[in-house]
Amino acid sequence: MTNPLSHMTGSGNLYADAQRRRALAKDARNAHDSIMEDRISALEGDMKDVKAILGRIEPKLSEMHTFMTATLPHLATKTDLSGLRTDMVAGDAALRKDVKSDMDRDFRITWGGLIAAALGLAGLMAKGFEWL
Repeated sequence: MTNPLSHMTGSGNLYADAQRRRALAKDARNAHDSIMEDRISALEGDMKDVKAILGRIEPKLSEMHTFMTATLPHLATKTDLSGLRTDMVAGDAALRKDVKSDMDRDFRITWGGLIAAALGLAGLMAKGFEWL
C-alpha cells in the first residue's frame, strides 16, 4: 500500500520530513545566535572604548564648569556695556568741546603773532626807508 500523502512531501515518511525541517530550523537558529554573539561582543568592546573616552572627558568638563562658574559673575553684562557706551559718548562730547575751544584759542594766538610780525616788519621797513 502506498502513502496517499507521498505526492505532497516528496517522500513517504512524514516523520523524517518533520525531523529534517526541525534540524534545518535549529541550524538556522544556531547560525543566527552565532552572528548575534559576534555582534554583541563587538558592541561590548566598543562600549569599553566609549567608557574610557568618557572617563577622560569628564574631568575636563568639570574643570570647564568650575572655570565658567567662577568667571561668569565677573564679566560685564549688556546693561553694563550700555552704561559704559553712554559714559563714553558723553566723555567724547566733552573732550570735543575742550579741543574745539583750545583750537580756537591757538588759532587766535597764531594769527595775532602773524599780524604782530607783519606790523613789526612793516615798521622796520618804514624806519629804514625813513618814511617815519
